[in-house]
Amino acid sequence: MKVRTAEVSDRDGVLTSFEPMFGDWDYLPLIVDSLLAHSSGSVTMLAEDGDLVVMTHAYETDPGDWYLRGLRSNPEAGSFRVGIAILACTRAMHAELRARGARRLRYGTLVSFSESLRLSSLLGFSEQFRIWHSHHPIPGEVAEPGSQISEVDFSDELLSLFLSGSSISDGEYYFTWWDTRRLDASVLKHAADAGLLLEATRDGIRSGAALLHYVDWQDLLVMSLVEGDDRSMRDLYIAAFAKGRSIGCNAVGIVHPSKAEALRRQDMLGLADTGSFTIQLIRDV
Repeated sequence: MKVRTAEVSDRDGVLTSFEPMFGDWDYLPLIVDSLLAHSSGSVTMLAEDGDLVVMTHAYETDPGDWYLRGLRSNPEAGSFRVGIAILACTRAMHAELRARGARRLRYGTLVSFSESLRLSSLLGFSEQFRIWHSHHPIPGEVAEPGSQISEVDFSDELLSLFLSGSSISDGEYYFTWWDTRRLDASVLKHAADAGLLLEATRDGIRSGAALLHYVDWQDLLVMSLVEGDDRSMRDLYIAAFAKGRSIGCNAVGIVHPSKAEALRRQDMLGLADTGSFTIQLIRDV
């Protein structure tokens, strides 16, 4: 079994070998070019045995903190070859990340993916935390918020509000839908530059705030962090639906570490009672 770093020339082979895993709705064609692009903060590895058997991708979300995405196998390869390829590819990835100064490797999987969880245990991962997430199409009619909603710039007060709020996981992580990242000033500054940092005020006083994350290749706007009283949170969600529609999104994602709180917010907005847990796993490199 040969393991190597993927090249741009592997594009057709990657799509042919791994797209059938998710059929016509597979996200791989939408991100394949970024997966194969060389950079100091991203690496994709392939295991091959005559044909491509397994691929995996990791990228650096914060200094020393890498996120694993896209571990998938060729459905035509057979379980024995796939098992050997996963072990070989994972070992090679760990060696590569150690050489790049990685300290932690994390990834996310749905709570219903029992095989993924079993494999994570065999590879030395342990659960770090869980995030409840739900996906809601943007309605044709969006109500007007009762609070004054504004796009705002970064402030230390907003950072403190989010870091002390209930939406943060494990003391520092927020959810972008496809990964989790540490919250710091640079995150809020980037969101503010993109018009994705919102503030609710009533009578000139801040009553809530929200950090949005735009997943461009999925046309999805994620409400990563929403803090405030119920009235302000509801108005911020309403504003996010309007914002999503204005930038061409087809849905808004609602997330929270607590399932009960996420469902309470959905009910507050009159949204369908849907969602699932994503489990975030971690191991030292």
